Amino acid sequence: MNARDRRIKKSKTQLIIITVSLCFAVGFSFPLYWIEKAAGNPGITTLSDAFYLNFITQSTIGYGDKLPTQPESRALLIAGYFLTRISLILVIFSTGRTLLGSRKKDELQLDDRITVIDHDLKQIHSELYELNREFRKELKHKRRSREKAGEFQASCINSLIDLTNSQMCRRTHIHCLFDLSDLYQEDPELWLSIKRKAIANGAHSISFTDGNFVRMSKQNRL
Repeated sequence: MNARDRRIKKSKTQLIIITVSLCFAVGFSFPLYWIEKAAGNPGITTLSDAFYLNFITQSTIGYGDKLPTQPESRALLIAGYFLTRISLILVIFSTGRTLLGSRKKDELQLDDRITVIDHDLKQIHSELYELNREFRKELKHKRRSREKAGEFQASCINSLIDLTNSQMCRRTHIHCLFDLSDLYQEDPELWLSIKRKAIANGAHSISFTDGNFVRMSKQNRL
């Protein structure tokens, strides 16, 4: 049974309670009429007078033009009053409980939706971050590929000098099979001269076996 069917069933139950209570309350007019007529009450001479007295009593209007004279009649009116009020209170309580329960359920559903949306947004943010990182990585790789057209190896200092003095080193990486300190030991000014030639001929970078890596650019010109 879904929520709509439950609400319909509850509404039918409330309607039945109200109808039965009103029937009992109105039905009290018959014994009220018989009791008061038998007692000779001049205010209750017809059945409509009994209905009228019952109505103004249950509605708490109480004009005072017609009054019950017998204890049984008063007991009937009191019983009808409590019956209608109790049924009304039950209906109001049940309706209020239904409305509050529906409101709480809607709030819970709204919280669940907000939680799901927040989770989806975090997942989308994470995916966008990964895509951006992959894009930057690919862009960096392509930039390096464009900047570096190839790679040469220099087995000795003279080989390095020959490579940097020619246009062959343009956009290429030169890996030296010796340490950078070997250049300084031979001639402190030699490394500066090699760098100038490499920059002038457009070399991309030079690396050494000791881990030194120098990227050639005009800013490195000394």
